[in-house]
Amino acid sequence: MDELNAVERRLWRVFARGAAVDAGGGAPEAESAVRAEVLAALLLGDGPDAEEGARPALRLTGAHITGRLDLRLGDLPVPILLDSCRFDEAPRMQGARMRDVALTGCALPGLDAGSTQIDGRLDLPRSRLRGPLVLTRAEIRGTWDLRATTVTARAWDRGDLRRPAGRRRRPSARNGRHQRRPQRRPQPGHARSSCVRQVCGSGM
Repeated sequence: MDELNAVERRLWRVFARGAAVDAGGGAPEAESAVRAEVLAALLLGDGPDAEEGARPALRLTGAHITGRLDLRLGDLPVPILLDSCRFDEAPRMQGARMRDVALTGCALPGLDAGSTQIDGRLDLPRSRLRGPLVLTRAEIRGTWDLRATTVTARAWDRGDLRRPAGRRRRPSARNGRHQRRPQRRPQPGHARSSCVRQVCGSGM
């Protein structure tokens, strides 16, 4: 891993005691950047050791998270509490065992948490997902909060899904050419039904 930037160093120092870091505060976007690989290293146990009695946690506000946060099959006993963060790529959490996950007011290209076991809560209030929210076969033992969460994706927008067979464009009555059916804009707090049925699956 390359040398840590200013925000990453602050996060690295306080992670073991669960203190919060605000990467925003009016700082330029470049100064609020945090690499996903740094977050993964902390969450997967490569960070500094916690002192006796301390409660590690990832508490981060206003960060621009670059790269892909890959936590697949990981065992993460610490809470993940992100507020007003923006992700460049959709986090991958498939098959991970986690404690609490709270992404409040965050912007993501999607989130894949299929087959994830969350022993605590899953909160995504006011978050905006431009791709699918995948919770197929996920087990959430605590509460979950999707209030005012916006998911603007169709089921076949997921990379490993294909457009359903037999779905064709409607021909235009005016010129006979095929055109897409107009789609309604999703209202805040509502995911399109195709995403809920086919992507989110039984985990919802």
